Amino acid sequence: MIETLEPYRIVDLSKKVVPGEGDRRCEIRPIKNERSDDYYCELDLMTHLGTHLEAPYHFDLKWKDIAAFPASAFMGRCVMLKITDIEPGARIMPEHLDSADGGRVRKGDIVIVETPYHLPPFSFPDPDKEIRPHVNSDMGQWLVDKGIKCIGFADSVDIETRISDFQDFHRVAMGKDITFIEVLENLDELKADVFFLISLPMYIVGMDSCPVRVVAIEGIPGFDK
Repeated sequence: MIETLEPYRIVDLSKKVVPGEGDRRCEIRPIKNERSDDYYCELDLMTHLGTHLEAPYHFDLKWKDIAAFPASAFMGRCVMLKITDIEPGARIMPEHLDSADGGRVRKGDIVIVETPYHLPPFSFPDPDKEIRPHVNSDMGQWLVDKGIKCIGFADSVDIETRISDFQDFHRVAMGKDITFIEVLENLDELKADVFFLISLPMYIVGMDSCPVRVVAIEGIPGFDK
C-alpha cells in the first residue's frame, strides 16, 4: 500500500493477516460487554505472525525481550541493501554487503537485505533446492561491526532452511541486541534505498516477538540519503 502525506511518500511494508488463513494461529473473538453494551475482542495468536519483529529473547531466554528496548530501537534511518552479485543459495558474505552498501550504513541504522532470488517465507524447501542466499555468522558479524540496531528481510533471503548457519546468525547478531524484522512485503514499491522506517511492537513484558505494522517514509530530510 502506498500513500502520500505531503510532502512525504509512505509505503506499507507489512503483510496483511486474515484470521483463519495461513498456518500460524490467529483467532479474534468479539466479546459483548453487557454493562456498557459495546464490545472488546479476545486475541489468540502466535507472536511470529505475519510481519513480525523478533527480540533476542527469541533465541536465548536470558537476553532482552520486546519490552526491554526503548521505542527508538524500532524506528530510524533505514538502508536497503540490494545484493545482486551473488549466486543462488550462496552464503551472504561481508564482501556482498560491502558492495551493496557502498559506505552508506551508519551506526544505529536499520538495514533491509534484498537479493534477486525469491521464495515464499517459511516454505522450508529441500536445502539442495533452496535458491535464496542465506544468513550466517559472517553476515551477523558484519552487522555487529557496523553497529546497526535492526535487520529486516522479505522473501529473498533464507533465514530458516540451513539450521546451523541460521543459529549462528542469531547467536552473533541477537547477542549484540540486534532485532530482526521478518516477512516484509512491497519492497519493490520503494523508490528510495534510504528512508525513515517505523516498526513498533506492543509494549508487553515477556514477549519474544510481536506482529508489527512496518512503514517506510520517503523524503524526510536527514533520513533520505
